[in-house]
Amino acid sequence: MPGVFSSKYQQATIEFWTRPQSLADWNQSAGPGWGTFMFHANANGTFTAGWNTNARLNVASALKKNQWSHIALVVDGNRMTAYVNGVSKASITSEDYSGIGGFGDLVFTGNDEAKDQNTYYDELRIWRTARTADEIKADYQQQYADGLLPNELIAYYPGDLLTQNGDTLLRDHTANCYHASFVNSNYAVNYVPKLSLKYAANSFVRVAVPSALPSDADGAYGVKAVYGSKESNVVNAMVSSLSSRNKIKIGRASCRERV
Repeated sequence: MPGVFSSKYQQATIEFWTRPQSLADWNQSAGPGWGTFMFHANANGTFTAGWNTNARLNVASALKKNQWSHIALVVDGNRMTAYVNGVSKASITSEDYSGIGGFGDLVFTGNDEAKDQNTYYDELRIWRTARTADEIKADYQQQYADGLLPNELIAYYPGDLLTQNGDTLLRDHTANCYHASFVNSNYAVNYVPKLSLKYAANSFVRVAVPSALPSDADGAYGVKAVYGSKESNVVNAMVSSLSSRNKIKIGRASCRERV
């Protein structure tokens, strides 16, 4: 995931669904390594994450072969907390480390020569906030509507691909466009039954527009999405008027220019 952690964040959340085909020590890992940040699987199904070997947490039985598990890793200053299937399972407080980032790419890799992970992923999300226990529990079995993405998302990978300059990439649906590359050609999409994730039952949007909206007045009009009971998510979306009667359509925002 190129550049998703180029900046340093005092608060951040990494969450994803994973379905291991096999379990082995040091497999299904991500991050630059101990001394900066890392997480990985273990042969007994334990999930390990942290900043260093003396500042890491372990969640027993978090991962199970051929079963989907949702992992959320929350960094809030010098405290890191791991959630499994919406439930807080372990945390660590460090005297030496705080926040996450400043290392650029977040690389997922495996423990063999080919760097195969031997797992399936779905709904990878990286946030610039420390998501609360209530937010994780409310959202981990849901997906976000394209064009109605919370502004706090750094990157969002629902699992579809795109082709860019001849390369096949994992699409980032945010306007940051951190489209991810694959370490080799040994990957598959939709090979196993996908998760039955739903959109929030009462998701809707509020759009602040002028009282008299011209039919050609395209632009951003202060769109807010409401997911469940939370109403503070500002959406990265472009709003296009369909008629002078203030009917609108919402589409995916264009990629932001990065320097």
